[in-house]
Amino acid sequence: MLERDDSASSGRLEARWTPSRLPRLRPLPVNNKNAFNINRFLLGFSGYVGTGDFDRQSTFDQGGSAFLGGCFVPRTYEVYGRTSALTGPYGTAQEYGGGLNWYLNGTRQNRLTVEGLYINRSPILNFIYPYRAGFTGMAIQTQYMVVY
Repeated sequence: MLERDDSASSGRLEARWTPSRLPRLRPLPVNNKNAFNINRFLLGFSGYVGTGDFDRQSTFDQGGSAFLGGCFVPRTYEVYGRTSALTGPYGTAQEYGGGLNWYLNGTRQNRLTVEGLYINRSPILNFIYPYRAGFTGMAIQTQYMVVY
């Protein structure tokens, strides 16, 4: 639950977060070379209290994502595609992407990723990744990940 009380300031905002998630369909890899993953989610926020021109008491969003990948050199190079969508009271957004993972030492714990994305009406703002609220267009990103 998230709560915020700004009664000392000019107004008050209180929000209760109620996540609910449907079961994931995550089959085991078809073999050591391929992976497939589908997620479906429901997300609700309720209990908004505000002052002034504040007409919402709750929001509800739903969506899902899918990932399909395959290693053309096992434990070294993986090509993948992914997609996601989100819909709610403020509209619908989609994302389509694909790229290449290079597993530098044969594990997911040391990898370099190059990815191309098409984002349609991004619903979020994130300064680290190429997501800007309302953005529609292409993006190319690289990422290096080390887990120790």
